[in-house]
Parts: sequence; structure tokens; C-alpha cells
Amino acid sequence: MDHSSNTYRNNPLVSIVIPAYKAEKYIEYALESVRYQTYLNWELIVVEDGWRDQTEEIVNEFSKSVPSNKILFIRHTLNRGLGATRNTAIKSASGTYIALLDHDDVWKSDHLQKSILSLENNQVDLTYSNVILIDEKGSECGNLKPTQEEIVNFPASLYNRNYIVPSSTVFKKGSLERIGLFVENLRYHGCEDYACWIKMIRSGSQFLYLDNSSCFYRQHQEQLTFNMDKMLESVINVLQENKDWQIISKNVRSKRLFKIYYNLAKLSWKKNKGKSIKLYMHAWMIYPFDFFYHARKLALLF
Repeated sequence: MDHSSNTYRNNPLVSIVIPAYKAEKYIEYALESVRYQTYLNWELIVVEDGWRDQTEEIVNEFSKSVPSNKILFIRHTLNRGLGATRNTAIKSASGTYIALLDHDDVWKSDHLQKSILSLENNQVDLTYSNVILIDEKGSECGNLKPTQEEIVNFPASLYNRNYIVPSSTVFKKGSLERIGLFVENLRYHGCEDYACWIKMIRSGSQFLYLDNSSCFYRQHQEQLTFNMDKMLESVINVLQENKDWQIISKNVRSKRLFKIYYNLAKLSWKKNKGKSIKLYMHAWMIYPFDFFYHARKLALLF
């Protein structure tokens, strides 16, 4: 793909979407990774969700350093959640493609180039890749990628685990518009992306896995994923919404829901034993197939 100054703007425009909330600590690293993309035809839209810190000033300074690219900063007066924040940006996007980048994540310099080339050459709707895990200081501490079995069994394997990290994705704007953008209902808070991937697939969108690592996913205490009980409740809502997905067997659906309810029961045990027991009994009703299996699980719980 030619990126010389005279020809790169013939390449499709990519709208980079960064949702921001208490973002001032890390967003500069995300912006710098945008600056050094080898794919040059991009615009950037940052939406701050009901918060005010130094994020706007950081974005404005970044904008001055990239005068050839459009930079748009928007602020929600009230906190509306991740789905609504991404949607605000996407509604203002001019690009053929959308690239998601969370404010605390970072791209390698060839992330957009590889993704767009793959989208164009394979005529698919969305690409995603592996991610490298980093800690608060930016040191590598692991990776997240689908197993070979999950790749072979895609998309059914997505029902058992969401291994598609938003910051690793680039997709056609029209494919997302076809499903009505990201869900904004806070019942799915923290799992808006999970709900979106399944809905896109069920609407006919084609996904392509890129077996490379062009994205760094930062793990830190402020992340929503550390509030595990709320996250599990959101996962349950996504799975319940898709319990009629015919490519998923009833046994797989039941076992997956059982595991989520069981993990939620374990998290609730110290705080509310009555709630924990009710959650486990609900799990048992969903997956009542093996008495000894449940006996072992109950022994672990109690």
C-alpha cells in the first residue's frame, strides 16, 4: 500500500474512535501511537464521557502536532456509558472504516496499515488480532489471543469466551450501522463490545482473524473489568439475549450460563451468602444434567 505524500489520500479514510473517562493518565500514550501509524489517511474523534480533567488539553496539543489530520473532541455533559460514548464518535465519523482505540491502550505503528490492507484484500467486515498485555508502567505481562480450537470453531466459540479486544479491531462503518451501532443499555455495561460482535455476526458480517500482535492492552486497577460481579452480570445479559443462536447447542449454552452464574455465586459468597445460594440454585436449574458435577461444585462453593 502506497503511503507517499502524493497518493496516500486515495486510500480509504479511517475514523479512529477513542472513548475517554478519567483518561488523562494514559491517553497521551494512545495518541502517540496514532501519530506514528504508517497508514496516514485517518481522522481522530475523542469523546469524554461526563468527566473533566486534562484530557481535552492533551488532545488539543496533539492536534497542533498533526495539522494534516482532522481531530475532533466532544464531551458528554453527563456520564452515559461506553456504548453511548462510542456511538457519539461514530455518528460524527466520516471514514469508511472505524478503528477502536481505548484511551489506555496502544497500537504498533503498522496496526492500521495491516488491518486496512486485510479488509480491502479479503472483502470482510471486521478484522481483529492478538493483543499484548501490559501493566500500568507499560511493561509486557502476557498476551490474549484465541486458541487454535477457537479459531477453527469461530464464530460459535465466541459464545464461550470473548477473545476479541476492541482496540485490536477495525471494521466497516456500514456494518456497524446495519445493527444500530453499539448497545447503550447499561445492562450490558462493560460488555457492549461482546454484544456488538455477536450481533454483527448474526446479521451476516464476516470477521477475519489476523495472527499478529499489533495492539497493547493495558491492565490497571481503574478498569471496569476489575469489577467482576458487574461484568459477569453483563455477560449473562449478552448470553441470554442470544440463547436462540442456532449454531450454539443447548448443552453448550446451558453449561456456559451455569459457569457464569457459578462464578457470580462465588464472588457473592462473602458479601451475601443468601444471594450466593440463590445464584447457585438458579445455575443448577439451567444445567441440571449431572448430580455429581453439582456436588463437587457445591463443595467448592461452601
